[in-house]
Amino acid sequence: MHGQEGAAISMTERSRGVMTVATGPVRLVRAALYGIAGPTARRWWNNPLLRHARRSKSLPLGLLRVIVPWLGVLLALGAGVAWLLAEQFIEAARVAGAALVGLSLGMALLPVAAAAPVAAGLAARQADIAWHDPDLVADTGTDVFVWGLALTALWRLRWLVVIGLVFSPALAVSLLRLDVVSFTAWHDSAIALSGATTASRAAWLLPDGGIPFFRLVLRALTGAMLPWAGLPLMAALGVAIGVRVPDPALAPLVAIPASFVLGAAVVLGWHYLTLMPYLHGPGEVIRAALVGLLLFVVWRAADGVNHLSARRLEPEEG
Repeated sequence: MHGQEGAAISMTERSRGVMTVATGPVRLVRAALYGIAGPTARRWWNNPLLRHARRSKSLPLGLLRVIVPWLGVLLALGAGVAWLLAEQFIEAARVAGAALVGLSLGMALLPVAAAAPVAAGLAARQADIAWHDPDLVADTGTDVFVWGLALTALWRLRWLVVIGLVFSPALAVSLLRLDVVSFTAWHDSAIALSGATTASRAAWLLPDGGIPFFRLVLRALTGAMLPWAGLPLMAALGVAIGVRVPDPALAPLVAIPASFVLGAAVVLGWHYLTLMPYLHGPGEVIRAALVGLLLFVVWRAADGVNHLSARRLEPEEG
């Protein structure tokens, strides 16, 4: 009896050891991300304008911390199951998979598309008040004030952001599914068409004509992260437009095409870095580093844009 209990305890300890080793890279990545983003996130969260917005319009954060991850996992599993069943030519699974692709993409992009117009309208109203009453920003400082405008605009979109986060894991699965289907078609074409045509048709494949699965996984993961890296930048862009176009009706109209152009440029840069065929084999590590750098630059670019907006609001001397 005691031997069985000892064996069970030993098995449990071995299982825990295996789980610890398996989840080690995940914990390292999480710790690194927290070390990079933690101080900035705390600075944003403690912004006085955002604190005021949170008090006036609250959010059940404790409940959402539990619900959002589980809903995200369930939707990702649903997208994966629909993908597998669609491979068996089940029509209902194809329809469900296509619906999840559209929903996940739309829910992730909706807050990004709305951030700049909402921030521009808010900043246009507040900037006009700040210029007529400089004491409004005297206590907090212009940098804190413009960041508060951007964060308050994002807080107004809080439910869109929550829904987008829920669909983000499904978006990663959907992007991987679309890329695998596309690259499989390229691969089949490369096999069917030999000679010089193969090289031109298989330009995005591996040198031997194989499917670059590491590249596709990188695209799926970073594609799901890209909207959230760009969300602060879009809000900062809206604030920059609002302080330069102090008309609450006109500023959002200007922000819509400006955010579209900026977003398209970022997406094109990400698309090229994740697909360019020159980095294969060991070069994939360089690709991953470049894509990570792109996400970091897009995320931190909001600081530079908001600094320019803060200088715009500084009172003129003399």
